[in-house]
Amino acid sequence: MVDKYHTKCENCSKDATCPAEMALEEEKREEFKTLRSEVADYLEHKEIADHQAAAMRLAKETLTEGECLVIEDFAGRFLVKADLELSQNDYFARFGVPDLVVCVYYKEKGETKCEIFNFLAKTKEKEDFYFLREAWIALLDTPLMKRFKNIKIFSDGGPKHFKIRKSLYLFSLLQDAYPQCFQWNFFQSCHGKGPCDSHAGMLKNLLKKEVLRGEILHDEDELFELFKNKAKAHMIMLTITRDEVDCAEFKQGIKKFYCFEYCGEGKVKCFQKTGDEKFVLQTITSKNPEFLPYHDSQVLRDIPMDTSL
Repeated sequence: MVDKYHTKCENCSKDATCPAEMALEEEKREEFKTLRSEVADYLEHKEIADHQAAAMRLAKETLTEGECLVIEDFAGRFLVKADLELSQNDYFARFGVPDLVVCVYYKEKGETKCEIFNFLAKTKEKEDFYFLREAWIALLDTPLMKRFKNIKIFSDGGPKHFKIRKSLYLFSLLQDAYPQCFQWNFFQSCHGKGPCDSHAGMLKNLLKKEVLRGEILHDEDELFELFKNKAKAHMIMLTITRDEVDCAEFKQGIKKFYCFEYCGEGKVKCFQKTGDEKFVLQTITSKNPEFLPYHDSQVLRDIPMDTSL
């Protein structure tokens, strides 16, 4: 048996024609090819991640009156007493009170301001397209958002709720139904923390302090009251409508694009990165006659807020 490292090679010399040497060289070439491909993927990933982060900062720095910058992300779920009594299987099924954090930056009299919205729902609700749809309809119905003509959105990919064809198509329909113009930008994966994470951390610390004081929050309504009274943010409770909507796929997919501008009637300009001049115009259509029905979102309670940076 010929050892490929020649430690016990008895039938040949260590030259270019040695089968063991040739096999080893081929293995090295394959490993190098794999490594080179991984390095190329990493460099592309980093380049897009850096570019999108810079684009978000630029959008914030160059805000003008009449437009706003929206940064959104789902916070970790908040557990209440009812969740702590679940079985282990149910607990790891991600029960708890979901929270979509939306930070809205805008200019007012030359000053950059920020208002934060928390969209909560009943415990066990999924963080999916239907949650996102109800939250955005409720958000656009607020007096603040009616002030803006252009809305630039930044979020992570969120393969179950954000960067999916139904959510992308939703904003095309929202542009037809509302007077605003939408641009949705996406961060690369592993892009780091942002303002939504900071706000979610503040809420978690607030909840932790209440628990350490011996307070027991039995359900999402009590959690809502705690945040409403002690958190400096808009708190909105949603009722989620699930009507099994669907839409056709983009012909060229969506994964390679990180910026989408909406033209209405299902037409979407897809840019590889924010700020690019070249784009691919794609059309997406609904498989359902009522993709954007009259919504059942209920803004149960909302508190006014005006927070300066």
